[in-house]
Amino acid sequence: TRIEAEHPEFVKWEAITKANTLAAILCNHTRQAPKNWSERKIKYKTREKQLIESLASIRTELKKNAEAIRSLKKESAEKRKSAAGKEQRKKAQIQYDKKIKTLNDKQVNLARREEKATISLGKLRSQMSVAMENRSWNLTTSQKSYIDPRVFYNWGLKKDYDVLEKYYSTTLRNKFQWVKDPGLNPGLPLEILSDDDGSET
Repeated sequence: TRIEAEHPEFVKWEAITKANTLAAILCNHTRQAPKNWSERKIKYKTREKQLIESLASIRTELKKNAEAIRSLKKESAEKRKSAAGKEQRKKAQIQYDKKIKTLNDKQVNLARREEKATISLGKLRSQMSVAMENRSWNLTTSQKSYIDPRVFYNWGLKKDYDVLEKYYSTTLRNKFQWVKDPGLNPGLPLEILSDDDGSET
C-alpha cells in the first residue's frame, strides 16, 4: 500500500519498520526469539478482542443516536405544524432545538471516540504484525550500521513523519542529527532547503 502524508502515524511506523526488517533479513541479523512470545501473542489477541468489542459498541451507539436525531427532527416539525399560534411554534422550536443540539453534541463525541478506537485497533494490529515478523530478527544493528539514515529521514519529510523523533531510539537520534544538515544531506526536499524568500540555499 502506498503511504501518504494523511495516513495515521502507526501506518508510517509500520512501513519504516518493515523496511528495516528487510535490511536485517538481507544482512542475516538474527536473534533468539523472545521466550515469552506465546504469552505476548495471547495478550495481543485479548486486547484486540476488547478493542473490536468497544468499537462495535460505539458504532451501535452512533447509529441509535443518529436515529434519535432524525426522530426528534420529525417530531419537532410535527409539533410546530400543529401549534395553535406563533408563540407556541416558537416555544416548540426552542425546546426541540435544545434537545437536538444535545444529541448532535453527543454524536460528535461518539464520532471522536470511534476515530480514536479505530486508530487504537489499527495501531495494535500493526504492532502485532511487526512483532510477529521481527521476533527472530535484530533490527538495531541494521538501524545503527547498515541503513543510511538520510533515506528514512527524507522519506519521513515527504510523508509528514519525523523519523528521527518518532522511530529512532534516543541514542541513534542523537547520533544521526547530522541528517538535518543540507551540506551532509543533499537529498533533502527542496522546500526544506529554501530560504523564507523562496530562494534555494
